[in-house]
Amino acid sequence: MAVGASAQVSGPGAWVPSQNGTTGQSDPMPFYFSGTDCRASGEAVCPGLIAGEANELVEAWLNLNGQNLMHWLKLAGEPSSTSKGLSLTFDSTHFPPGTSVEVRFKAKDSHGNFYEAAESSVVKNGAKLHDLPEFVETYGGDLASTADGIVSGLNLQRSYLSDSWPTTIAAARIARASFWVVWTHAGPNAHQCSPGQGDLVWSSIGTGDVSYDFWRAEANGFGWPPFNDTGNEPVELALLLGCKMGSSSAFLTAIEPHGTNYDPFTIRDKAVVAAYGQLFIGDGSRLADWLITSLTGGQTVHKACLQLFALASQQHLLNQPSVYTNFDGNPYGDNVLNSFSELPIYGDRFTRLTKVYTGNDFLPYPNDWFR
Repeated sequence: MAVGASAQVSGPGAWVPSQNGTTGQSDPMPFYFSGTDCRASGEAVCPGLIAGEANELVEAWLNLNGQNLMHWLKLAGEPSSTSKGLSLTFDSTHFPPGTSVEVRFKAKDSHGNFYEAAESSVVKNGAKLHDLPEFVETYGGDLASTADGIVSGLNLQRSYLSDSWPTTIAAARIARASFWVVWTHAGPNAHQCSPGQGDLVWSSIGTGDVSYDFWRAEANGFGWPPFNDTGNEPVELALLLGCKMGSSSAFLTAIEPHGTNYDPFTIRDKAVVAAYGQLFIGDGSRLADWLITSLTGGQTVHKACLQLFALASQQHLLNQPSVYTNFDGNPYGDNVLNSFSELPIYGDRFTRLTKVYTGNDFLPYPNDWFR
């Protein structure tokens, strides 16, 4: 016999996601799965007596799309219980964008009865990458187009723009960008969109439709991700690689809202990486190769940045006189990046582009996409 239940917990049954212990109701299914810190859970309750005989739960399973990822079997001596829940965290980029992921929970009691429930939600992960044409035309300057090729093997809905991305287009694109990359002329509070547009997109101190905080508020709508009413995923990771964009925390607005429904008050698995000082156009491709290759391998942004500097040091590229010049013809005073502090990470340094979020630099083994 199989017993199931959904919204109101009123007796024996199973629930996905697990029931809310405060209200006695099943928690809602997320509107979507995005990023590497997704949650799946289930719970079952069985009657304590069946035909006058004691009863308890003795086995339970939690699976995603038919793959059993968690299994519990009551051990001898373990206290009896008529309720049991299982939960896990997983990386949604394990699945292609648009995949409907079914979370299924099943439990068995000591009388051989099964309690089962399932719910599904869709995967949404997008990569929006932006270059200026003049950067692409400069040897080694095509960071975003290089990044596009590097992340092509990941389950991201990719879209690369170089020719035209004015503020109106950028505002629309950021609504579906879990991975947001900008490689352009910039300053501490602003960056340039399409060449010839002439103006800069203000990150936090601007007004109207040219501010990151306005864009993200419009894209998110009401509610915390992944329950925001627009159903648009937030920006999980932003690489804002233009001169001096990391010299203040102004661009932290790119990953608003910082929290989620699970924890509204903590910046968890979301980060902005930006340069503190000058970046040279000709180093764009090399930056993409070193930094984004590490990210696609499952490294945290912290380890990816450390590896970038290790590679630069090995090739004697740090603290070297620059071969590049300013627009006025005067040479820059230093090379692309000189120390780890010149590529600050705002938000959570343990953010990942792929592989499951762990809150540290380490991955579970052998299953690195769930825990």
